[in-house]
Amino acid sequence: LPPTAAPPPSTCDPTEATGGQVILDIPARPVMEGSDVTLFCKTKDGYRQPADFYRNNTFITAAPETGFTISPVQQSDEGFYRCDVGYVGRSAESWLSVRGQDPHFHFLFISHDSYYITDVF
Repeated sequence: LPPTAAPPPSTCDPTEATGGQVILDIPARPVMEGSDVTLFCKTKDGYRQPADFYRNNTFITAAPETGFTISPVQQSDEGFYRCDVGYVGRSAESWLSVRGQDPHFHFLFISHDSYYITDVF
């Protein structure tokens, strides 16, 4: 798929994109814009590894085994991600989908002796 097209939505969470011996842990469902998300790279034996992370085949950062956190998530973070563990190999690419913030509304409640404003999500 071209970088601007997202694959069909998945029903499992998280996704494990495997490229042989290396697995990228990435959310399968869309991530809410403004939230935080952490991507992990691990080997097939389940151990998290320090790794280089890439988005759309462009190097982003080298991260320890505690993962790579995107904070806060923005629409521009959407794309294909993969991780490389230098001495083992690299994961398959997997799509991170970002969804805009849910709109919320402000209501003003007025009674004869008071008023207050509340958010409804």
